[in-house]
Amino acid sequence: MGDMTADAFLWARTSIGAHVDAAMHNSGGIRNGVSAPNVTMGSIATAFPFTPGELVDIVLTGKELWDVIEGTVSKVNTAGKVVTAGLQVSGMRVSPTRRLDQATVSDPTRPPASSLTTRRTRRDCV
Repeated sequence: MGDMTADAFLWARTSIGAHVDAAMHNSGGIRNGVSAPNVTMGSIATAFPFTPGELVDIVLTGKELWDVIEGTVSKVNTAGKVVTAGLQVSGMRVSPTRRLDQATVSDPTRPPASSLTTRRTRRDCV
């Protein structure tokens, strides 16, 4: 459900002509599942209780994006603080395991905050 949410965010921005390469969503913002066939405004409001309709476009350097993804993958950010939130993404691939067939690869044998080895976005812009 989380990546679908990020897909919806990316679609919402690109469908109006915004030049957006990827979308990210903190999985802590999803509070409940939505079960078909009884999808209602109430069930959506329960799943996403925070203010709707506020998508924000930000520009990140390649290093900044790398640091965000690294913190999520290794669970330790570059300042050495523990990261407890998951990251839902669209327009990029993030893999928490070492799989060479994935566009983003991490190496769990490396120290925390340095496990990410590669990444790729839709347009490989970073």
